[in-house]
Amino acid sequence: MKLKRYAFVMVFIFPLLILGQEDKQESRVVSNMCKTFEKTSRLNFKERKSNMIQKEMIPYLRSLKNTFTTAQIDSIGNSMMARLDNKCPKFLEQSILAKATNQSDGMFIYFGEITSSLTKEEFEELKTKENFYYFDNNNIRTDLKIKNGFWLETFEDGSFSKTTIKWLPENQFLLEFVESNNKGKKAYSRKGDQYKYIVISKESGYYWIVSMREDRKGKTKFKLFFE
Repeated sequence: MKLKRYAFVMVFIFPLLILGQEDKQESRVVSNMCKTFEKTSRLNFKERKSNMIQKEMIPYLRSLKNTFTTAQIDSIGNSMMARLDNKCPKFLEQSILAKATNQSDGMFIYFGEITSSLTKEEFEELKTKENFYYFDNNNIRTDLKIKNGFWLETFEDGSFSKTTIKWLPENQFLLEFVESNNKGKKAYSRKGDQYKYIVISKESGYYWIVSMREDRKGKTKFKLFFE
């Protein structure tokens, strides 16, 4: 009976150990991808991205073919690219710059001074609103509800992301990641990750929001539309 129990425990724990090891290996590969990308500044973004993937990610994914299915390997690759956005500021900056257009309502990199012209009354008014939406850097709409201390996003495919929101002085707020079933968000963030933003102005039908990431030369800027 003891032997059976031991076997059951090993069957349960062994996959978890493999997943933990794979996550550490993925983190190391993502770090190497970032370093490779940063070393190729003379190339255009498309060439830099292709070189990085071919040199660092493809060999790693090929090494998994005897352990995971093709669908699982594709999912791991997508997860690594999302983590690269989060862990490699230079890659994210160049990625958004490559996609941005002046006509887009989506996110883009902002290199200007971060000063807010929002009045105290406008900031307090923002706190009373619940229904919003924004467009990501691919110009795809995400619906947002701010309610009971949570920032709740619903994406185009019906998936969701949940973070807490804490209002701060000087027109700022802090988001802390809780959970998500969206592939991109789940790969990008881990529980407890925090993101700080500042509301810089109120316009006709939307607010301008800028990220406060100190590890990036450029900040992410986007329009938060209200209904």
